[in-house]
Amino acid sequence: MRLTQILLALAVAMGASATSAATVSITEGKRDTILGSTKIGDAKGSPNRAHDAGALGGGETLNLYGRMVGAVDTFSINSATDMVVSFIFGGYQTKSGVSRSSGFVSLGASDNTSVFRLLNAANPREVVAERSYTSGILSEASNGDTAVIFNVAAGNYLFQIDGSGQGNGRNAALYDVQFSAAEVSPVPLPASALLLLAGFGALGAMRRLQARTL
Repeated sequence: MRLTQILLALAVAMGASATSAATVSITEGKRDTILGSTKIGDAKGSPNRAHDAGALGGGETLNLYGRMVGAVDTFSINSATDMVVSFIFGGYQTKSGVSRSSGFVSLGASDNTSVFRLLNAANPREVVAERSYTSGILSEASNGDTAVIFNVAAGNYLFQIDGSGQGNGRNAALYDVQFSAAEVSPVPLPASALLLLAGFGALGAMRRLQARTL
């Protein structure tokens, strides 16, 4: 009976760990706060002054809502598993009641052209991947291929949106980006239960053997 209770408790704990993880959302800088997100400070700065966006475990997701105005926004992020970086589409609403389209959207009459890149956090001079985008990306169709910006392995990264090379350097735009860490495949519960039973059985047999030899 005691062994059954132990196995049941372990199975429940393992089942709980296999549930899907929560999504965290943050709004950067002077941008109007997105509903359901946490407001952070301005992310402008060098790699040494990158805003810490946190660490992602398997299956966890981070939504980042930012504002680019002729500068470089830098975030540090760690992923424990393979990670997909992509644009968010579908629209959003701010706390002040403003509704907008997601993706990469200009706030003025002129387009914003920025470079989206990932750097190796241990060596910021090493560019892991980069792509250039011009504002007006509101869907996968307008992106030209898919929502995905980068597919990368687990690791420590610096994510940058570099708009410093624009024409007059003042073309404001909003960017909506999602970081998704791949799920970790759970150990099948039936197999784990059998292993536990075998272990407890072997332990009981050893104790009986010791009792006979005393």
